Amino acid sequence: MTVTVDEGKRRTIGVGATVSTIEGLGVEAFWLHRNLFGRAEQLRFDASVTGMGVTGDGGDFDYTAGVSFTRPGVLRPDVSFVASLGARRLDLDNYREQSVTARVGLQRAFARFLNGELSAFATKARFEDLYGTRNFLMLGVTAKGDYDRRDDKLNPTKGYYAAAEFVPFYEAEYGNVAARGTLEGRVYKGFGEDRRFVLAGRAKIGSYVGPSDRESPPDQLFFAGGAGSIRGYGWRSIGIDAEYDDETGVIGGRSLVEGSGELRVQINERWGGVGFLDGGYVSSSSTFSRSDSDLRFGAGVGARYFTGLGPIRIDVATPLDPLPDSSRIAVYIGIGQAF
Repeated sequence: MTVTVDEGKRRTIGVGATVSTIEGLGVEAFWLHRNLFGRAEQLRFDASVTGMGVTGDGGDFDYTAGVSFTRPGVLRPDVSFVASLGARRLDLDNYREQSVTARVGLQRAFARFLNGELSAFATKARFEDLYGTRNFLMLGVTAKGDYDRRDDKLNPTKGYYAAAEFVPFYEAEYGNVAARGTLEGRVYKGFGEDRRFVLAGRAKIGSYVGPSDRESPPDQLFFAGGAGSIRGYGWRSIGIDAEYDDETGVIGGRSLVEGSGELRVQINERWGGVGFLDGGYVSSSSTFSRSDSDLRFGAGVGARYFTGLGPIRIDVATPLDPLPDSSRIAVYIGIGQAF
């Protein structure tokens, strides 16, 4: 038997989009150069703009841009070297962020389903929130891994997925040491002929240990709400009510608990439906205490249109305990199941 192998195209362009009545239109694109130096290296540029349509002011949109380089086969065949540089400007309900992050590290495929990564990073950031304008310089390490036994990443009907991340860091502007960790699990169980009915569940917890809220970077604290969290609420709109210098606002919490349940039904080859319930809370305590936290729920229904690239997702959600001035209906459109 003779096998002939031809190299594929070295350059690839990709685009994507999401739509939400609360979060607006988001578009993203990437340019990828494979086998850059002839040893399977990859050079990738990414960019995204989100929040379009919420306001007509481009200054209120969220922007991200970055470049990454990957070289496989470093130290051993299953280890890759990764370096990246990224910048973002976010205009969220509860804070504004401008930041640049540089990162270098190693990724390893320990087994067919198990992957891990260890990297060092440096982030320079400026935030505007309830506490005014603050600058941070973070130097730290990220350790993360995932175990993926799903039969399909975009439309799983059986299996499970688990992921963990731990980020200790030193913040140089205030001279503080802090750490942040998260655990997430997802499970899928199909029923009936060709697993047309699927029960899907997701649970996530997170904890932050560090200095006072005023000396903590807002993006390292926890918020909830939006797609991938508690649908029906604005993106990262659920936090802790706080008061500072005679002003009131919402800040991030020190722990997070959230979960989702879905019943998915494939009606025919092209169409499907889903009913879902999301819930969770953010706490000011690192130990998940609910003494100052309200449990928030969002519920809804959705439709799925199945394509060769994965299902197109349309979800309609409502908050069961709305926040002040929040919308009662939220519509989300994207590619792939919600989780």
